[in-house]
Amino acid sequence: MFIDGPLVSDFIVAVIVAVPILIAIKVTERLGSDYCWVNRKIIHFSTVPAVYAYLFVFNEVYVWMIASLAFSLCTLIPHLKNREMDWFQIRGNFGEVYYCFMYLVVGSVFFYVNRPLAVAAMLLTAVGDGITGIVRFFLFKRREVAISSYASTDPSVRKACKTLAGTMAYLAVSIPLAIALLGLFEGTIIAVVSAIAEKQHLLDDNLAIPATVLALYYALASFAF
Repeated sequence: MFIDGPLVSDFIVAVIVAVPILIAIKVTERLGSDYCWVNRKIIHFSTVPAVYAYLFVFNEVYVWMIASLAFSLCTLIPHLKNREMDWFQIRGNFGEVYYCFMYLVVGSVFFYVNRPLAVAAMLLTAVGDGITGIVRFFLFKRREVAISSYASTDPSVRKACKTLAGTMAYLAVSIPLAIALLGLFEGTIIAVVSAIAEKQHLLDDNLAIPATVLALYYALASFAF
């Protein structure tokens, strides 16, 4: 029967993994806009169950596409209406929109091609960049101007916020994740180079990290014997 089909199963899984994300959005609302920077990273972490469901549970790509498109629109529309959810959205910064859009594009394109690679791109953004942002938040928590201006697209402010401690935190979680998904050689190189992509301040890291992971993976593969 249709009710037992893969699409129905995928829909149920999508509802289940959406729950932590919605809870994170609600919980961070209580923290308020003063913690906007860290709230964004908490929401990053809340997407991890969805990523593992993508890797191990989803049968087809369709529900993933619909769900990630829905989250993309739900984060984009408040910006377009100038009615941002200010506890995790900042006017003029579309980082969370890029994040959802990245899940949509990477997850959809690689679903039938190389799911572990897609998961590496997503997890290094979700967990690696997430822990990096939290470390930097507490390092800069007394620099309110820097924190509030972080998402203003001012390159000098963004560069000042990209500390060595944050990069080391990124490497500490990203290297094991990348090795587990991509192998020792490829995983280590990709994690290290993606840390550089995370640290640069010209392109939003929600785009820079997955783009680096994907491009470097295929660059390394082209040199494989």
